[in-house]
This record gives sequence, C-alpha cells and structure tokens, in this order.
Amino acid sequence: MTDTTFYNEAVKFAAEMEEFIAINEDDDSVDEKFMEFSKDLSARMISASKVYGFDFGDIVETIRFMEKIEDFHGNIFAGNIHTDLPFATQEILTPLRVFEYMEKQSGKHGADTEIMLNGVKFNLEQAQMF
Repeated sequence: MTDTTFYNEAVKFAAEMEEFIAINEDDDSVDEKFMEFSKDLSARMISASKVYGFDFGDIVETIRFMEKIEDFHGNIFAGNIHTDLPFATQEILTPLRVFEYMEKQSGKHGADTEIMLNGVKFNLEQAQMF
C-alpha cells in the first residue's frame, strides 16, 4: 500500500469533480459532494496534525489547493458553500506551527529570518514567542 498525501487526494478529487460537474452541472449534488469530501478530508488532516512529525507542508498545500476548486459557474466552492476547511485551517495552521514551518523552509535559524507583519519587522524567533 502506498502512502497517499492529502494533496494527492485533493488533486484526484478535483479531477473527479470536473467530471461530476460536467454531468450534473449546477445540481445540488455537486455542492453536497464537495461539502462531504471537505468534511472528511478536514477531519483526517486535523487528526494527522495531532501526531508528531506530520507533514505540515502537505496540509498547507492541500488547503491552498482545495480553496481554488471551482463550481459549474467558475466560482470557488470554498467561498460559496459551507465547508470544514476554515475549521481545519484554524485548528492546524496555528501561528506557532506556521512560523516553525517557515523557519524550517528557510533553512535558517529563526533569529536570521525576518518577516513583516502589519508593518512591523519580526524575526521568526520573536514571532514564535507570541
């Protein structure tokens, strides 16, 4: 059995949704299918994020990708129907985790990496203290 990332699942789902939308157009079942997948995926990502060493980057990319999937009219699902993505984002993408991830991605120590937040310059080490 191969390990499937959340991102790969989302990409596969988006391809399935394209076909489903082509057949069902603007039927309520399209929204329901997106809501159900969002609910299941969000719950599994939240659960995975509770385990030490989870793939934060995979979850970040998955949420970004899911928030771009469009409905029959070209509107983004995540902005027009109820999904569990905002809840998953709030539960998983805490400031501390985001700053730790940014530090890891930069390959530098937090004191050496600066960000601008609301016009104030912080290094990642300072930002993690909040």
